[in-house]
Amino acid sequence: MGDWSKAVIDKIAKGGSPGHRQLIDLDAHMDGPTFEQHLGNFLRRAQAFTAVEPFLKPSLDLFDARQELKMIVNQSQSVLDSWYQSTRAGINQLLQWLNETLFELFGSPGINDYAATQAYGWLLRELQITPQSTLVYATTNYDHVGEIALEKLDFLVDWGRPVQVRYSPDVTLRVEKLLAGLGRAIPVLHLHGRLGWFLREDGTVGDMQVDTFSTQWGTPVVMWPDDRKDASSYAATPLW
Repeated sequence: MGDWSKAVIDKIAKGGSPGHRQLIDLDAHMDGPTFEQHLGNFLRRAQAFTAVEPFLKPSLDLFDARQELKMIVNQSQSVLDSWYQSTRAGINQLLQWLNETLFELFGSPGINDYAATQAYGWLLRELQITPQSTLVYATTNYDHVGEIALEKLDFLVDWGRPVQVRYSPDVTLRVEKLLAGLGRAIPVLHLHGRLGWFLREDGTVGDMQVDTFSTQWGTPVVMWPDDRKDASSYAATPLW
């Protein structure tokens, strides 16, 4: 968690302002539990701030709008709208930086395929697990280390990406009956989401073979390191 916190702070230092850092309230030297608590607090506040926009105009209409006050109220509306949009832009920028650091730290370019294969190979031999064994691989990590290592060790892995006759970098994730393939494939369960999973506007989750973050892909489907994780608060709830 320390690396992730430091990476976020470094991004804010390069492209942000003191206000950005105050909004998210992270420190590069935080331990894991403290990082999760502060990040969770920010994410919940960000979600609540987005939801409050419909209250802006009615909140001003609560005041007694006598003739002499109408000009003040109108001016207040403009100031309030400007403040809100500026703050929301700052929050969105922080969310983008969080997503960027997620891919930079846990994406495939940072994975040592050889070392991963050696480590998993040793572990599986100790457990006497072979490609013919019945196995479910569950992980809370976002990276692809497990799938990469298992594939190189001649295991057939399935995390919900359908087999394609013609390759496409973006397909709809299909996790229903994933465990039904036991005996042939190793079902891979990413309990906190996976890099390359993006929520589309139609509510489906796309599995994309990308190692960088771009807002054009959609919203990354990951359960952030929050000390109060709640899958029901995520838009892609059916996935869980």
